[in-house]
Amino acid sequence: MDMLNSFDKNAVIKRLFTKKNKDYSYAIAFFLIFSFFTLFVIRPNILSVFQANLKIENLKKTNAVYEYQIQNIINAQTVLVDARDDLKLLDEAATSKPQVNQVIGDITKTTEKNNLVINKLSLVDVNLKDISRSDQFKPLTFDLGLTGNFEDYFKLMKDFYDQRRIKLLKNIVINKAEAESTNSGELQIELEVEGYYL
Repeated sequence: MDMLNSFDKNAVIKRLFTKKNKDYSYAIAFFLIFSFFTLFVIRPNILSVFQANLKIENLKKTNAVYEYQIQNIINAQTVLVDARDDLKLLDEAATSKPQVNQVIGDITKTTEKNNLVINKLSLVDVNLKDISRSDQFKPLTFDLGLTGNFEDYFKLMKDFYDQRRIKLLKNIVINKAEAESTNSGELQIELEVEGYYL
């Protein structure tokens, strides 16, 4: 206590306000104010800048993914535009309805063109009321019995495969027409012609 009393208050105040001490008090006040601004003003701004940069990077990645998907859509659209004129061929190859008369007409015209005689033509087990999945082919099967030679039969097969309507030749059985061999080489040909529709 004596020591505190020995200090003169006026002397302490004079020492605090000397020029040397005033320079330190300004430095301390500046440091306190600068620390306040650093913690409460500059730091949040720096954090928001880093968060904005992170969001920009994420948006660039998302943009790259979207750009890739858009490019895929453009490529698909380009393919469709290029194939637009050929889409009608797809409709003709596999029609939306069975069109049995058209298939029978194709078969008879093609056999007559190739000098073959139709002995039998029958439609086998078809359900015209089938409304199952419309994206799957449904078969339309005909039993066909022909008489003719091998060369004409070979031309018939080629003509069937050249037609726009998809046809599949199945279960082909070729027999001699007569017990004796002749110059004409007549054959009995049994086959199934399978057409398709959606």
